Amino acid sequence: MGTSSISNEYYFAEGTTRIKFEEWITIQNPNAHPITAKATYYLASGAPITKEYEIDAARRYTVYVPKEEGLGQDVSICLSSKHNFLAERPMYFNYQGMGAYGWTGGHCVIVTSVCAYNWFFAEGCTASGFEPWICIQNPGDREAAVTMTYYPENGSVPIRAEHKVAPISRYTILVNADAGPGKAISTQVSSDQPIICERPMYFNFRGAWDGSHDAVGFPQ
Repeated sequence: MGTSSISNEYYFAEGTTRIKFEEWITIQNPNAHPITAKATYYLASGAPITKEYEIDAARRYTVYVPKEEGLGQDVSICLSSKHNFLAERPMYFNYQGMGAYGWTGGHCVIVTSVCAYNWFFAEGCTASGFEPWICIQNPGDREAAVTMTYYPENGSVPIRAEHKVAPISRYTILVNADAGPGKAISTQVSSDQPIICERPMYFNFRGAWDGSHDAVGFPQ
């Protein structure tokens, strides 16, 4: 969904600097004065990395994420400032996935300013040629107990899986493994701590069109 209004704090649950991925953050300062934006990079393991960026008045600013945190990292990001601003995250890739596929393309999402206990995704497919992921950002200082509920298209019983997400970290779920292959599903992510969720999905549709799309979930 992304943000519906301009704010001074935002989150990106998805992000990676693995080989054959390029991640960028674009920041817009619409103010008539300079601002300082702070980025906190949450990793799958290890301490967060914090950087600050000085952005001139009425300017666009670009961050190349691999330069900020190094290569080979899965990352979530919190952006904050004393003043309102806006940000997006374009990513470009040659996706190898679970089978060295070489699916190429890009996706881009606008930030969300919401942490929530429940997130909903209507789309999802684990059929051959599709690999959806759920990226979870836990910005809090407590471990999050997360329940994944997958609703199948054919009316069969929902599939549930439990996960633990460490505090101040990023966590990644391959839906094909969590829900099983060959399914058209919707997903609910429930947590006992406020979290942020995104769903990047890589595909080779009917063997003709490869690429990806990404969505921030609907929070509740």
